[in-house]
Amino acid sequence: MATYDSLRRQARTLESVLESKISAYSRLGMSFSKPGGDVESGHDTERWDDLESEVEGLLEKVRARRR
Repeated sequence: MATYDSLRRQARTLESVLESKISAYSRLGMSFSKPGGDVESGHDTERWDDLESEVEGLLEKVRARRR
């Protein structure tokens, strides 16, 4: 069984990764709100989808650890 310190470190790591992904997602969203920004253009749509999937996956890990 994992110790409290080990679980705490894992939670902090997950929190840090999740925070960086959410920040990247936010920055990408801000680029679309600028004049001429278009969510449907080019590779930005792929990046948007990738970040969305990564954030959802990390949130699922958080949910799984709470059980």
